[in-house]
Amino acid sequence: LGDLMFMLQVQLFMFIFARITSFIVVVPGFSHKALPNSAKIFLSLILSLMVYESIP
Repeated sequence: LGDLMFMLQVQLFMFIFARITSFIVVVPGFSHKALPNSAKIFLSLILSLMVYESIP
């Protein structure tokens, strides 16, 4: 049961991360070439962690 819960949590986090990353890549303010891809990924990761921790 523990492994199943862990896999569900990883799946939930990856879903959140994918949604936020796709938003950051598409939105005009962040899609500019002046912002490096590593910064976009870092921002996506931080926002994903914040959203994931806010889900009960």
